[in-house]
Amino acid sequence: MNQKIIAIALIALGTLFTSIAATLYKLGADSWNFITIFIGFCLYFTAGVLLILALKRAEVTLV
Repeated sequence: MNQKIIAIALIALGTLFTSIAATLYKLGADSWNFITIFIGFCLYFTAGVLLILALKRAEVTLV
């Protein structure tokens, strides 16, 4: 259960970072844009791994 809560929090943080990246892109800051997009997608990837591990622990099939 804790992994699902952490994964949801990571998805929220990833959404925050990608929205910050979109705002920075509109403002014209190119260097920080890549960094925030990278951090956002790393958070999404980590959340996905945690969700898969939580589902495997609960013995739920993904098909």
